[in-house]
Amino acid sequence: GDSPYSLDSGATGQPGGQGTCWIGSMPGAFPSSGHRTLIVNAPVKPIVLITGAAGNIGRSLAGALADGYRIVGFDRPGTTADFPLIEVDLTKDESIGAALDRFREDHGRHIASVIHLVAFFDFTGEENPLYQEVNVEGTRYLVQEAERAGVKRFVLVSSLGADRGESAYHQSNLAAEEVVL
Repeated sequence: GDSPYSLDSGATGQPGGQGTCWIGSMPGAFPSSGHRTLIVNAPVKPIVLITGAAGNIGRSLAGALADGYRIVGFDRPGTTADFPLIEVDLTKDESIGAALDRFREDHGRHIASVIHLVAFFDFTGEENPLYQEVNVEGTRYLVQEAERAGVKRFVLVSSLGADRGESAYHQSNLAAEEVVL
């Protein structure tokens, strides 16, 4: 909706791009009231959505991208970060859909890119149903919802050795790569 801090459709969504944003918090500042304050040609940072954002790699990646992008993360319940996080269970398509709905409510419709870091890993090396549920089906659900949301860039972070499929983990990463392709 039109909040005093939401970007209007004139925003380019490009790093350092220009757009229009509504500002103000006084009554009458909302676009529907007929009285508004505008900043035209204000810099607009596109949003990158990172799954597994509260982990070590996610936090480091968010820090590296923060100058050029606004960062929003998807992660498990109970995690925290210095940027907005939305709780999600990647084993349930309805949870991914709900998380993207929440994203749209809080941050608008436009996502410049999804960077998918989440993967289940178990040090035993044995088969575990979570390899399929998280790494393959979770990726499939996320790709489907990202496509519905109009995301044009989807980056999957896989693992060295996925092409050889030497373990259940590597096999699930190879299957996730195939989902994305």
